[in-house]
Amino acid sequence: MAAFKTVNGCGKYRDLNSKEDVINYILNPCKTPHGFIGICMAEQDAPADSMKEVSARFGKESGVQLRHLIVSFAPYENCDIYKADAIAQEFISFIGQKYQAVYAVHENKNNIHFHLVFNSVSYIDGQRYYGTRAEHHHMLNVLKSIARKYGIYDVHYVRLHN
Repeated sequence: MAAFKTVNGCGKYRDLNSKEDVINYILNPCKTPHGFIGICMAEQDAPADSMKEVSARFGKESGVQLRHLIVSFAPYENCDIYKADAIAQEFISFIGQKYQAVYAVHENKNNIHFHLVFNSVSYIDGQRYYGTRAEHHHMLNVLKSIARKYGIYDVHYVRLHN
């Protein structure tokens, strides 16, 4: 069973350096030796700076700065780094329709997984992603639809306690 996790706990990611810190963490070359990463609607060389500029443009520099998601695949699902990358690419394309986003496929654990970080402020209209139940379920349903195309039929939300 693939797991969809959100890493946004209460009071988390409110620091103005959060975007840079989390993006640097997920893009760490030790975790991504094959370089399966993607950046959508942000500067390739400075995605955190691009995200900060959008937040500033809309006057939304306070509050939650980003959303951090993890999609993890069980070993029996036969999800290799190529399949994980393809799923991540489609998922970031969906999120990138409204939000700047970055993903990286991590290979440093026994299970293949990818992290996806996106700006909580839309580059289109400045609306904030709050992670409401409706927003969350819509995102999960999109992920499930993408995963099915790659032969992964069981994606569940797993709540992280942080």
